[in-house]
Amino acid sequence: MTESKLVHNERVKLAATFFNSLAAISLATGAIVPILTLNLAGKPFEISTFLPLIFGAFISAFCVSISRSLIGHLKE
Repeated sequence: MTESKLVHNERVKLAATFFNSLAAISLATGAIVPILTLNLAGKPFEISTFLPLIFGAFISAFCVSISRSLIGHLKE
């Protein structure tokens, strides 16, 4: 059974949206939350503070690249 182009495109868009959401979540939990927490607690920034930021940024970039490659599979 073959699926229509419309169904295929909607599945691709759903998968791309999922990975884009993962990118936003990983950036928020890896970067924004630790920085805000330290800022509100009044503690200085240390090297260990930036490890979650770097990790979250890499995961975010990876998820966005997956999302962009998925969009390339849309059918006309």
